[in-house]
Amino acid sequence: MRSAILILTTAAFVLAIVASVTVQSDTDSAGAAGGGTITTPDTIGDVGRYASLALDSSGNPVVSYYDATNDQLKVLHCGDTSCSSGNSIETPDTGGGSFTSLALDAAGNPVVAYIGTGGLRLLQCGDETCSSGNSIALVDGANQRRTSLTLDGLGNPVISYAKLIGFDLYMSVVHCGNPTCTAGNTFSASLPDCSNRCDSSIALDGAGDSVLAYTTDESQRVVHCGDAACSASNVTNWSGTLAKSFSYVEMVLDGSGRPVLAFHDQLPGRNGDLKLVFCGDTDCASGNQRATPDNGERTGRGPSLALDGSGFPVVSYAQTATGPDQLKVVHCGDAMCSSGNSIEAVDASISVEQDFSTSLVLDASGYPVVSYYDAINDDLKVLHCGNEDCTGKSIAALPTEEPDSDFDGCTDAAELGPDEKAGGQRDPNSFWDFYDVSDGDTGNPEGVVGLFQDIFAVAFRFGATGDPSGDPNTPPDDATGYHTRFDRSAPELGMDPWDMGAPDGTIDLFIDIFGVAYQFGHACQ
Repeated sequence: MRSAILILTTAAFVLAIVASVTVQSDTDSAGAAGGGTITTPDTIGDVGRYASLALDSSGNPVVSYYDATNDQLKVLHCGDTSCSSGNSIETPDTGGGSFTSLALDAAGNPVVAYIGTGGLRLLQCGDETCSSGNSIALVDGANQRRTSLTLDGLGNPVISYAKLIGFDLYMSVVHCGNPTCTAGNTFSASLPDCSNRCDSSIALDGAGDSVLAYTTDESQRVVHCGDAACSASNVTNWSGTLAKSFSYVEMVLDGSGRPVLAFHDQLPGRNGDLKLVFCGDTDCASGNQRATPDNGERTGRGPSLALDGSGFPVVSYAQTATGPDQLKVVHCGDAMCSSGNSIEAVDASISVEQDFSTSLVLDASGYPVVSYYDAINDDLKVLHCGNEDCTGKSIAALPTEEPDSDFDGCTDAAELGPDEKAGGQRDPNSFWDFYDVSDGDTGNPEGVVGLFQDIFAVAFRFGATGDPSGDPNTPPDDATGYHTRFDRSAPELGMDPWDMGAPDGTIDLFIDIFGVAYQFGHACQ
């Protein structure tokens, strides 16, 4: 702990710095372009398989996923848009939790379909974090695999899943009779068998009828159902040769109700491509077109698909070519992905397993947010891109042996240590409690709160104001304007002085400049 004399001496020194800098009052909003964040919100055990993602009303990710170590379902509700602080993790079911699919009801409470003890189960959370009032129903007791979930206009779940009958898997759909799936459920009429895969994706059209895409070992089909449960008047079309896909098929409906599909093409003799199919009508009966936005070696695994505000596809997926596996994002340049596509490798240090999947949504600005599983570390990861194309500085995850969940330049192990001067007594999931801003121009913080690269860097921005919601990992455009990386709020009452909070929108003397000066010499190297 610093002595009072040292604090006063440092404060006087900082006042001299402030007197020598030029104050900037008009600044751009931070995080307007480029960059992005990757966080690892759960690292305890083998966690993160079969992750499914949605955003709450504040844009904060909510993720359901499987804890393989303990064979249980977990639900993460992030405390901010990048999952860097204030996260809540609950375990609403300790009896299995694989193949999860998540949606948020009208109140913002998670609804999760998954495979647990006894078969297909449905979790209806009692609050936004699944901490109380939860309801769990066994929907179908036969042996099940894989799920895809959507909610109808009344908040009643509609679920597609693979059902084992005898020795064969068949596609099945259930339309729940109430939000908890405890009564009045309607099951689909017989759908064709789907061999060994039965990957599916379901959506509701404007009339509330289900549209189902699914794969078999040899083909891919689209079914436009006559009702939500696919119990009558189903129309099956578009059987495309696929041949032993290892990825989940993903489907969304465009503004005209026509299916758009993304999948991994594993035809024999090919390296594996990312494929998109654009149906020519709502039944996929005619006028269908294909695109191959990425035909790199063994690419397209585990795709997840969304359409931006212009109807252009955005897809997350993995490439498993020679070298480290990569998480990639493609943003198509037009509605048919025929030109102007942007492809970015956003995490080059993951490992992909056979059941690898991603889950992608677009935030209010159209920026991709992706949850996925990293088999190198057996961790859940969340990517939040800093622009529509996920371009900018590299946001690849830190090395396996020194995880830094909040990307503040101080490893988790150091932040959990006893010595505050070594980065200890801090929250490993809070970016803001270690005031290391590096030089403000290149890369991640370097692990030391120094004079020139940190104290001077903050002092040169004294008086700057801006949007406190910007991404601190996005490189600043200049050396004097406002940027969230250089801004903090005061510690809460009773907290240690280095436990500073998220940005307050102004880089001032007593909180920011004195705050960084107080941490002078703290090091996590």
